[in-house]
Amino acid sequence: MQCRIAPQRQESFCRILLSVRLTASQIVSQERLRWGSEAMRKIGSYRFGQVEIEGQTYRSDLIIYPDRIDSNWWRKEGHSLHIEDLSAAVEAGPELLLVGTGRWGMMRIPQETKDFLASLGILIVAEDTEKACETFNRIAGEKKVVFALHLTC
Repeated sequence: MQCRIAPQRQESFCRILLSVRLTASQIVSQERLRWGSEAMRKIGSYRFGQVEIEGQTYRSDLIIYPDRIDSNWWRKEGHSLHIEDLSAAVEAGPELLLVGTGRWGMMRIPQETKDFLASLGILIVAEDTEKACETFNRIAGEKKVVFALHLTC
């Protein structure tokens, strides 16, 4: 199918296309800015009870967002990840929620939580925290990731 535009309308049509194109570019740029900071944030090291991120040591469970770190993250129940524990993570709109389940993987994710995230189109990957840190360093910047870390058992 060919599209023919009357010569007197070509200029205004081109301006509309250019405007739409710029708007789309701006949207893409904003999205890159929003999630692009993940590419710069890397886990330096993890050991039982602490994690080092960009030279800063954290000694309590935390969530890494693209634009910030919540180092005051508390869950409803210590070794279980409930829907209520993830409200800010869900609001961030990630493609992937990466969960570090502790040194020995003691934190559990109830099926209800998994189903809730799936209903929102959020993929969940749960690994022991050491492996999850490696995964985060590998994929941060490639995907829209929020990373929830349980630092102890």
